[in-house]
Amino acid sequence: MSLDQHLRLLSRTIDPIVLGSRIRNARLVRGLTQAELGDPAASSAYICRIEAGQRRPGVELLQHIATRAETTVEALVLGIDRDRLDELSLALSRADLLLASGRTTAASAMASRVVDEFGETPLTDLTDEADRIRAMAMLDAGRPAAAARTLQRLLDSGALAGRSLQLRTALCRAYLAQGELEQAVKVGELGLDLVEQYGLHGLPESIELVLALADVQLALGDQAEARSLCLQALDAAGNLDDGARLGTAYWHASATETRRGATELARRHAERALGLLELDRFHSNVASLRERVNEYTPAL
Repeated sequence: MSLDQHLRLLSRTIDPIVLGSRIRNARLVRGLTQAELGDPAASSAYICRIEAGQRRPGVELLQHIATRAETTVEALVLGIDRDRLDELSLALSRADLLLASGRTTAASAMASRVVDEFGETPLTDLTDEADRIRAMAMLDAGRPAAAARTLQRLLDSGALAGRSLQLRTALCRAYLAQGELEQAVKVGELGLDLVEQYGLHGLPESIELVLALADVQLALGDQAEARSLCLQALDAAGNLDDGARLGTAYWHASATETRRGATELARRHAERALGLLELDRFHSNVASLRERVNEYTPAL
């Protein structure tokens, strides 16, 4: 749901007393009378009833009131203006980057600070995104049960539809960590059904899901199925320009071959994995060094 759609919905459901109080405060800050605030869209009597919480203005009147009071609809409905909303959204993006770089504690802390600032503001999409980040951090910190509860809630609510595969992969791994293998298989296979249904084969998120399910099958003792899934992931990852993901696929394949007793093949897979992961780390370090050089190199 876009922010504008979300605002329209909230403007029709917000507690009129809360909204009326915000409108009154905004009017007083600008030094306007009720007649001046409403002119020409609404009478002073109607504005009085709105501020008393006896009426809830429609979207068009709310926009008029916001314009006259030199504020925004966001500030009136959400209690926060668009600039601050953008800043909080950016903070969540940074938290997601911290999560991707392995700094899970910092990522979780940043997401929590953003949620604390939301307070009672009904920003469902952003709070769901913050909860996803915190759940992933909990999983990394060895708290799979807590992570699973949050991930399951997000999936059940249909939140963050664009991250469905990522949520299912994390939930699959959370159940695996708890030893709930049947649940892990169920979640993983439902994810694969989505991949098949929407033709998502070869996406990085699909590869991660396949590898998670391979780990579950290995834990169940089905080495043949685990090997088949690893080969599927290797084939898909080989078509991506992503050394880290291909290295991860080789690492999982190595573990599977080790369990099967194919030691030589496991060794070769491990060597490929280490080589690719080291190369990816090298490229990341070079990129970081280039950024530092650019920071300290004066423009000519």
